[in-house]
Amino acid sequence: MRLATRSSISAQWRHRLGNLVTHAILLVGAATMVLPFVWMVSTALKTSEETFVYPPTLIPRIVTLQNFARAWRAAPFGRYFVNSIVVSVTITLSQLLLCSLAGFVFAKFRFWGRDVLFTLVLAKLMIPIQVLIVPLYLLVIRVHLKDTLMGIILPDMMGAFGIFMLRQFIMSLPDELMDSARLDGCSDLGIFWRIILPLIRPALSTFAIIIFMNIWNDFLWPLIVISSPDKRTLPLGLAVFADEYLTSYNLAMAGALIVLIPVIVVFAVFQRQIIESVARSGLREG
Repeated sequence: MRLATRSSISAQWRHRLGNLVTHAILLVGAATMVLPFVWMVSTALKTSEETFVYPPTLIPRIVTLQNFARAWRAAPFGRYFVNSIVVSVTITLSQLLLCSLAGFVFAKFRFWGRDVLFTLVLAKLMIPIQVLIVPLYLLVIRVHLKDTLMGIILPDMMGAFGIFMLRQFIMSLPDELMDSARLDGCSDLGIFWRIILPLIRPALSTFAIIIFMNIWNDFLWPLIVISSPDKRTLPLGLAVFADEYLTSYNLAMAGALIVLIPVIVVFAVFQRQIIESVARSGLREG
């Protein structure tokens, strides 16, 4: 009896110790992820003099919001903001529609060459974007979209990742839904619009956040396509800002925070759908 009790107590202590170690590792990882953001906020609220104080301080001695106003006036951030919104929203909506349609076709229809085409889609995921830059650039020049926002938008209107992700989600839906809808006289497009899209809304929300963040933060492709200052997106604007104010880290951090605001808003709006998507995936796996 005593041996069983000691064994039970030992197992409990091992379990608690394991939980303690796991939580400690998670806390260290979380701190590593959060610290750069906290430091950016701290630097954005510091005066220029305090930015170069050694040893550096995390909490500003004098909190100032003037850095945000100065950063906004230092470059035409309003114009950059509008350009980024136009590009990011257009690409996000386009990919949501086209990728969900393609995913629906690959998941629920049988046709000659379907598997070969989907294999090519998967192969596209393995190709680095740097390999495609020259062909895409030549295409943009040929269709006379160089130095236009449409030149940024066109190559990203549809993506292999979105097709793959949404196809996998749609495949989990029972075929009986489509059969019942067809018996009621619903067309394939009607099935997609009235049945499939509402059911995959959590996946669409998750995909929308991923695409929006990627496009919003994209620097390389807009840098290649855009040459006019009034057509720059926010990442390009920040790069120019850093060149002109190389030593004003407080202004650079304030500008970076301005760029982050829309991403935080989008994530906050779609957070509930993301949690719902994860929960549904867990239920299906269970």
